[in-house]
Amino acid sequence: MSNNQQAVAAQTLLEQFFGKTNRFNFPLKVTNSTTDGTSENAVPESLYPALERYLRGYTDRPILLPFSQLPDNRVYWFACVFSETGVHALSNELQAFIGPSYAEFDIIGTPLAGGLEQVRQALMQAGLSILTFRASTEKLNARVAERWGLYWRLLAQQPIRVRQAWRSFGQLRAEFDCALIAHNEKDARSIIVALCEQHGLGGQNRAFLEIRLNAALGRWANILNHTLFTDIIKIRLPPETYGDIWQALYETHLSQVEHTGSAQNLITRFAEFVRVTASPLLRYRGGSLRPAALKGFILHELGQETPSAQLCQSLLDKLSNDAFGTASANIRQHITALQPATGFNNARLEMELERYEQAFLLLLPLPDSLEVLQALLRCAKEIGDPVHARQTLDRVVLTDSQLADELLSTRARLIGDVEKLAVESISGPGIRKSAPVALTVTDTSVVDYWRELARSDMAEQLLSDRTFADQLVSTIEEYAVSDEGLFESLYPVWFEWLIQRAEPRASLISVYRSLIEALHVWDRYGDSELELIKMAIRHCLLAGLNAQDYGDLIGRICDIFDEVKAPGTMAWALDLADLLAVHPARDPEAHLRWVTQITGVGINYYTRLSAGERSLLHFLADESGVTLPEFDITEEGSASLAPASVTVRILLYSLDSRAVERAAEVLGRLFPLAKISTNADDDCTKALSLGVRQADWVVFVSGVASHQAFYCIKNALRSNSELLYVEGTGTTRIIERVVSHSRGGGSIAA
Repeated sequence: MSNNQQAVAAQTLLEQFFGKTNRFNFPLKVTNSTTDGTSENAVPESLYPALERYLRGYTDRPILLPFSQLPDNRVYWFACVFSETGVHALSNELQAFIGPSYAEFDIIGTPLAGGLEQVRQALMQAGLSILTFRASTEKLNARVAERWGLYWRLLAQQPIRVRQAWRSFGQLRAEFDCALIAHNEKDARSIIVALCEQHGLGGQNRAFLEIRLNAALGRWANILNHTLFTDIIKIRLPPETYGDIWQALYETHLSQVEHTGSAQNLITRFAEFVRVTASPLLRYRGGSLRPAALKGFILHELGQETPSAQLCQSLLDKLSNDAFGTASANIRQHITALQPATGFNNARLEMELERYEQAFLLLLPLPDSLEVLQALLRCAKEIGDPVHARQTLDRVVLTDSQLADELLSTRARLIGDVEKLAVESISGPGIRKSAPVALTVTDTSVVDYWRELARSDMAEQLLSDRTFADQLVSTIEEYAVSDEGLFESLYPVWFEWLIQRAEPRASLISVYRSLIEALHVWDRYGDSELELIKMAIRHCLLAGLNAQDYGDLIGRICDIFDEVKAPGTMAWALDLADLLAVHPARDPEAHLRWVTQITGVGINYYTRLSAGERSLLHFLADESGVTLPEFDITEEGSASLAPASVTVRILLYSLDSRAVERAAEVLGRLFPLAKISTNADDDCTKALSLGVRQADWVVFVSGVASHQAFYCIKNALRSNSELLYVEGTGTTRIIERVVSHSRGGGSIAA
């Protein structure tokens, strides 16, 4: 769009925005001599330069629009930018520049109340990405406008730079995975946009990433309701997407039935609600090890007239003993009672029914013949699993030479297809790309292999084997030294497995520390990376550090904080200090050095800290015996303090029980009249339901929560109660959410 067209569009948009419903007025044709921002209803003068530039057709810098309507006359600020990726950068800059001392920012993308949502939607339809916020008090609106004026002048002096540095697909995908582990949705969505802009990502591949995002955040309904869902399940899916869709189906329709303990209930439920939807997925399993996919195939097979005993047992062996919850024993009894089928005729019948995995298991024990080997090759190709393909080719190589020659002359193309599939076969966690296979294993297959292994039930069992743990350590070190690009792609896969999913183990402390060190070497300290560092440090502490390792870890933390210290990172640092405070200090001097460093920085930034951050700073300083100076809080600064008159019942929910307990302790000081309770149940328990029904505010940390608990809270919530979502994790975020709501920040609609 040309500048003239942009100017016309800008004129139209501002005419609509400053219409009858908005008490603010703005002259659309202004000059420096006619500018007058002194009237109560006039747009502040400091906003004029940005609006005038926009009216001339320029869209490379943000604009700020004030909105106020009767009856409350409260001013809402709409910060607008003209790209989807830019809104997150603008959010970070304004939150740091205006800060919690003067304003309260809404989470990007969350709906607003009443007519404000209509205003936001109108701006979005015009192609703008929106960040909304409001001043902490009405008196501070003038200060918000003043700070914007200074921010705009600095933008004008900023040197021209490339809007977005080019990054490889692998780098962006790794950053996307890291953002999901950190539950940083805004960064993850920005990376999806970057992949589309820089690498021409199509609609189908974008859908795969959106499914991964929803799976990582536990939004199973969003996956099943995706606009392209009915189309993409008809194609052969990547292993990760295949597993995510199976998990969405299982969590939505079947997981709640497991507690009945009845295998028949699960089989019936699968037939009624899953089989038809998942029919395209049931034609193949590939090499998927995802528990939801394996369980889905078992339930599907048990619902057949003549279930395959071999297939059911083969799939069950890949699952943990309690994979079906209380129904596990009953499922095992059903499978044990099945009569195994045998013979080539039964295998051929299964192939005619396109049940190739069942046929493959029937063919394996049969003696070699041309018909058997041909059938095995056909099954291996249709199953699409590299392991089955490699197993079949190995058998062909070992068969009689005359039979092999005859097979090669009659089925050369089929053998070639199976060989291409077998290239992706990886036999174990120590395998390298240089392993002795027929052709070179691709980076994609290596990453897919690790993803499937990390999300399988076998992952936890493997880590219990000390030999495997040692092999894993050496494998990670080998990748880090010899193939930096592949190591970068595998980093979030290993992190998700070893930190997010697995229990802490002393044998893996060196791995945990190397994961922290990798981020330090890469010099990456975004929000997602800082969250990963905090998660890895927690695992180190739980695994049990000796005094030397503890001191070294504290030294690395001090180095990292020295590089990233700023008002915007104080929440992370305080959460980390809180984490260290509740674990044994194996090196008291090192711990005191860390507390002294963070309190010193906190003192320097005190006026820029929020009420929750200040409270936690005082709390930690008192625990550590560090004396903070007396601060003279001005009227402006006092806007960040929480009102002590709150008398509601508050329930804090998170699977991180330590964080909610510490948050409850701090909030108890801020709100002495409130009744605060906590819950960390990972299932729908009576205690959780009762706590929700009694609470006026339910604070839900979605980044550390279970799917079952979320629906339990939704169902038990009273109509006059409010559900408050916490963006991110940690003690500070929980405190901030409650304090913000107590000052009129509003709840986020579920």
